[in-house]
Amino acid sequence: MPTCKRHKHEPGVDAQFTPPVERLTFTVNLPGEANLPGSHGEPLAAVLQVLESAGDYREVADHLPDIDITIR
Repeated sequence: MPTCKRHKHEPGVDAQFTPPVERLTFTVNLPGEANLPGSHGEPLAAVLQVLESAGDYREVADHLPDIDITIR
């Protein structure tokens, strides 16, 4: 898996921390991606279980649970 590191000074990257306004560094534009509404102070239990039990990032990527991203 490739890694990507972006910095605020790169052209086209608008990374800011200005609470309470959310400003994502990258737009959500690939099929299956979503920006989930709300504030998530605690990780999902299913995700936490995968992170704690996986031996490396490949196992994490292979076992992350799918969630319903349908916004109603």
